[in-house]
Amino acid sequence: MKASEPFVEAFVKGYTHFDGESSKHLGNPRLRLLALSVLVVAILLASMATMVYSSSNPGSPVLTISNSIAEPSAVTFDKSGNLWVADAQTGEVFEFTPPYTGAPALTISNSLAEPFDVTFDSSGNLWVADGQVGEVFEFTPPYTGAPALTISNSLQSPVGIAFDKSGNLWVADVQAGEVFEFTPPYTGAPALTISNSLQSPAAVTFDSSGNLWVADAQAGEVFEFASPYTGAPALTISNSLAEPFDVTFDSSGNLWVADPQVGEVFEFAPPFVSTTSTTGTSTVTSTVTSTVTSSVTSTATSTVTSTVTTTVPPVSTTTATTTQTATTTQTVPVTTTQTIALSTPTYLLAILVIVVGGFLGFLALRRKKDSGPR
Repeated sequence: MKASEPFVEAFVKGYTHFDGESSKHLGNPRLRLLALSVLVVAILLASMATMVYSSSNPGSPVLTISNSIAEPSAVTFDKSGNLWVADAQTGEVFEFTPPYTGAPALTISNSLAEPFDVTFDSSGNLWVADGQVGEVFEFTPPYTGAPALTISNSLQSPVGIAFDKSGNLWVADVQAGEVFEFTPPYTGAPALTISNSLQSPAAVTFDSSGNLWVADAQAGEVFEFASPYTGAPALTISNSLAEPFDVTFDSSGNLWVADPQVGEVFEFAPPFVSTTSTTGTSTVTSTVTSTVTSSVTSTATSTVTSTVTTTVPPVSTTTATTTQTATTTQTVPVTTTQTIALSTPTYLLAILVIVVGGFLGFLALRRKKDSGPR
């Protein structure tokens, strides 16, 4: 083989060693070209199979924390990135510092029996809602002493707490069936009580516009209350929900709902509604954007129920009003489309396959030309 002859071309021709001076030609070069092509195709198919498997089998958790934990009921982060976990069974709140792999850096149990929710205020104070003792406690840094403040006024079984932008504390009481607002310094009676449409509120949160969202475990619904929060719910979400127990918003304004009864977490995208009634009542059907489960389903079927309410004018001169309600149920097939993102190594492999394939094709054409009649 000539010293200047390319390595791949030499392989195609059948050389077994490449010292630039001597060579031995063995085998059929067309068979070698076929073998190399099969190898390239096999690599490509293996890569595609890996992508398909990865897309249909979500990866395991990046990290699992179980040290000292028995029944975690709520989690939150402080401004320093430390993770705080409320454990309803052990009656404690644990602090885990990065990388969160060791034992708790701090354990709070003072006055606690069954902590259900934890959150921080803008000053870095830790607030804990205890459903069993019926109180909400405030712990100030370094969180090692007794509670700095205890709220029990009007409370029976507080299980959800949140602060609004003004620093007011909102408490969801699952037993009282009400949501209470406490204003600083939080020592008096509730400034506001919300009970409209509520049965067993379990969690509260606020969106970026200041609207209050309440997860009602018994009603199986999530309600939105617009400021000043004194009227009926502005919106009701019930699609796919059975026992919503926690709610939160992400940075894009999507609503996430945890439902322990169905064992799923749902994401609802704005405007959170698919249909409304013609008379402008509060009857709505929400649209579920995605469901977080342990498996991927390509096709699903959902049932969309639309309620139309019409008012029929009275026939006589009396003041009676007849209301007719027609309910139409329609089954609509919903197809879920999944996009597979290719990693950088996959891109490089695809480029390599294209380059090698093109080069081999070029060599095959050249060899065919060279072996033709002269």
